[in-house]
Amino acid sequence: MKYKKILMLDIDGVLNNVSFLQNCHAVWLKMTSPAKTFREADRFRMEQDLSPDNIKNLKKILREIPDLRIVLSSTWRLTYNLEDIKTVFKKFGIPKYKVIGKTPHKMSMERCHEILSWLQYNNFEGCWAAVDDVCIFSSPEYIKHEFHTESSDGLTEAIADNIIKYFKKEIDV
Repeated sequence: MKYKKILMLDIDGVLNNVSFLQNCHAVWLKMTSPAKTFREADRFRMEQDLSPDNIKNLKKILREIPDLRIVLSSTWRLTYNLEDIKTVFKKFGIPKYKVIGKTPHKMSMERCHEILSWLQYNNFEGCWAAVDDVCIFSSPEYIKHEFHTESSDGLTEAIADNIIKYFKKEIDV
């Protein structure tokens, strides 16, 4: 694997938050989708569900750590096509090449196992972190890689700053 820094990214509760979604869905119900196909409808729905404020904080991380790449660990990877997610991210100013994949989905696996499976399958030996609104890891060996958001706030600037510090500290070691 040629990448040295990976961010395992959840979306719901990270790139959106409860109050944003409540306001968004109230407006969304009154809107008519311009979509002509199911795929366009999916993209339209994804665009509506991403909070510009939370996205701004992800973009800050990507700007400060330019060689960081994203692997989706979100359930969005199960619902939506990866290329469509990249297209929607691009509309928010996140280049498609920043998203390099998604974790595997196994019915018997928890998210922690899906993340660890991706790392093992890809022989990843670099620096990685996971950001999620649910606590993922219980083992002290892996907790240090986890950044927890609150679903009420999503990815805040303070959490983004901590992720940046984490990757910069790992770089300096």
